[in-house]
Amino acid sequence: MTLEQWKAIYYAIPASEAVGSDAEALEHSLWKWIGFREKTPQGFNGMGTCALCRRYYTSVSGCLGCPLGRAGKSCAEVNSPYGIFDKTGNPEPMIEALAELLDIELAKEEI
Repeated sequence: MTLEQWKAIYYAIPASEAVGSDAEALEHSLWKWIGFREKTPQGFNGMGTCALCRRYYTSVSGCLGCPLGRAGKSCAEVNSPYGIFDKTGNPEPMIEALAELLDIELAKEEI
């Protein structure tokens, strides 16, 4: 799969355009991580592609407020879902964490 094909399926809009709500950022991030089940195409630079990072990260407070951090799964932690991916290349822990958090967020919106 080419980079253009992969992006059309899994990264159709930039992360910076998916930051309007936690649900939107979680869904965008989840879809990107699902794409990581495929071999990530050469040329895809992960820096700046996380909608949650775009929504929450600041140089002063880090990721304060990010749903992953609030759930005790901060990407900065070695044994976090992201830490596992970084060590093993396995995206499943991130996919599971993001899907769970998206379900919680969508349930809040229904109330």
